[in-house]
Amino acid sequence: MTNASLARDVKVMGLVGLAHAASHYFHLVLPPLFPILKDEFGVSYAALGALPSLFFAASGVMQIVSGFLVDRFGARRLLLLGLTLLSISVLGFGLVSEFWMLYPLAALAGVGNSVFHPADLAILTARSVHRDWAAPMLAMRSLEIWVGRLHQSASSVSAN
Repeated sequence: MTNASLARDVKVMGLVGLAHAASHYFHLVLPPLFPILKDEFGVSYAALGALPSLFFAASGVMQIVSGFLVDRFGARRLLLLGLTLLSISVLGFGLVSEFWMLYPLAALAGVGNSVFHPADLAILTARSVHRDWAAPMLAMRSLEIWVGRLHQSASSVSAN
């Protein structure tokens, strides 16, 4: 293993991890704003709770499609598209004037989110110079998910 190949693997893992961390950030963009949105739009918490439900439903359904699209058009291209869709959706969240407008944006954000698992795994397994790094990379990814969920739970509890 050369220093150049190690640096390349670390760069790939870092960039993919950063993109994936961004997707997890987008998961919790709206829920902290629920009390403000409830007052602003005069809606119930049930109506607000439907937004992340729609986000994750769209994401889950579209992950199957995203896997095929990653194979057809390339993981990098789809990963950038997913980040773009999420960013546009979050920008749209800040610009809506009616509550119902949040629903299509939540669905669009879910579609953008759907590319991360298929694209991340394709990039990590294809771009690693050293095949014996595949298991440690996937283990780090699993650790990131676990730590991220722990942090999300802790921040939700501390916010109350």
